[in-house]
Amino acid sequence: VVGSNVVKFYWRNVPTADGWWQETNSAVVVTPASTLDTASVISVTPTSLPVRYTFGSHPLVWGAALYDAGAYVYVYGTGAVDAAKTRRLYVARVPKASLASFSAWTFRTATGTWSASQADAAPLSTTFEPSFSFDVVSRNGRYWLIQHQPSLSGGAIVAHGSTSLFGFTP
Repeated sequence: VVGSNVVKFYWRNVPTADGWWQETNSAVVVTPASTLDTASVISVTPTSLPVRYTFGSHPLVWGAALYDAGAYVYVYGTGAVDAAKTRRLYVARVPKASLASFSAWTFRTATGTWSASQADAAPLSTTFEPSFSFDVVSRNGRYWLIQHQPSLSGGAIVAHGSTSLFGFTP
């Protein structure tokens, strides 16, 4: 829930010849939370977001996490940056009232500025590898990216701290 709206991102995947799944694009639904007051099923068509490829046919997929910062919502995305499908963390910001309007989004660049062009979006770190979905929360003046760190034995829940919404490290 962001403000008075329910927000849901999804990633569209298709199977690949090697038995994995490949993301093709992401989409978002923003609907008033009041629609949940009905007793019927709610069905809303998602808005597909424009695709930007981060490596080969791997798109940057938005909606891994959201952080509500008052006037803005920070939308985190992930994108594969090499043939090993190593993921990197990206972030966009958008005025809360315009979350469903991709043209209102701005993207964090390599120089730490914001650009209206998704093509300028740059990974926040060259070493931090996020999972497919995670949470970003604040606690005692720090921000925490909390994710599942998978391993063959199941993995662990790991929290990566930062003094900003953009400085998460391994």
